[in-house]
Amino acid sequence: MKVVTPKLMVYFCICAVCIISCANEKVNVITYDIEALSFGDKDITGWGQLHWGMPFDDVAEIYTLSEWKVQANQYYRTLINSDFTIGEGIATVAVAFFNRPDSEGKLIKIKLANISKKPSERPFKKSAVRYYLNDLIGTYGKPNRITRRSESGKHVYFFWEKPSGWIDAKLVQFDYPEGKTSFLFNVEFYSRKALPSP
Repeated sequence: MKVVTPKLMVYFCICAVCIISCANEKVNVITYDIEALSFGDKDITGWGQLHWGMPFDDVAEIYTLSEWKVQANQYYRTLINSDFTIGEGIATVAVAFFNRPDSEGKLIKIKLANISKKPSERPFKKSAVRYYLNDLIGTYGKPNRITRRSESGKHVYFFWEKPSGWIDAKLVQFDYPEGKTSFLFNVEFYSRKALPSP
């Protein structure tokens, strides 16, 4: 039977640290740590230049809008803008939801969905998605909830709640051969009070 010497014990410890580090790099969405970040305290009153209750015509002056569509009894139009990105260049579709399908409609929700899932060798800690998450935390503060789901833990949900609204964000990590990864990232900004039709 082989005796475990101090030198052999040190070797085992080094190997264990290397294995844990590699595992953390591979499933890096799970290990996303926000404790070292600066937390903001801004209310959720809209998104970008858009604010809750903004008339349809005012939104249309800022963005080109698609035709009216209905989703879950909510009226919406996709914001059409060439090379539309958020954060550090995340290709995105933005959708504006209104409380009625005409020029009298008021803005009640914004949804952002990234459209590029191109695999990359860039790890999560250096990804555009992480920078955008950091920016959300730096703007709105520590999420009220962070939930990790699925067997792999690579589905992470973030939830912020403020006096004027709340944010639901979903982050999903996809792993590919040769160490490549891609991320699906959707963010929804909600008005706290869905404005009634006049």
